Amino acid sequence: MDETEVDIIELAKLIFNENCKLPNSIQLSLYENDCNIRDIFKLLLIIFTEGMKIKYGKYNTNKKIKIVNLEDLDEKQFNIIKEYFNSFGFDCNYTIKSIKDYEEEELIKINTFVGNLNNTIDINQYMEVTDFKPKSFEEAYPVEKNTNLNELIYKIKCDNFTYSISFDFLKV
Repeated sequence: MDETEVDIIELAKLIFNENCKLPNSIQLSLYENDCNIRDIFKLLLIIFTEGMKIKYGKYNTNKKIKIVNLEDLDEKQFNIIKEYFNSFGFDCNYTIKSIKDYEEEELIKINTFVGNLNNTIDINQYMEVTDFKPKSFEEAYPVEKNTNLNELIYKIKCDNFTYSISFDFLKV
């Protein structure tokens, strides 16, 4: 079998500029040296981002970079991305929640955490606190030896919805 080493952006271009292949038909070797689950997650996020830009991106107003407005996409378009991920042995999962539902869930989490079930914490104050920006990817996604890939979730907050993206190894 022919092995070729390619940059992760080039890999995404090779995959998403072609027609979608059958599940597990593209063999990737992501396990180099000290590669852990977080590293695989990071690579998959890059592939996801580049794939989304290739399939659904539009140039921004100054025509320098492609952007994707997730709120413009429908379930069929997300499923196409899932099929591409299946072609190289991964499952790409996403959930969509309204901002209101997301904020209510977060409020329940914080109230449960502090033992205050009277909803006396202002949601706007809470959202400011939870918009903490980690210093590094490693800090944002700590992993242990037994951490599973599907436990790492990337959340994107848009105008009206939040999107949670996760990955798993494709089960056949």
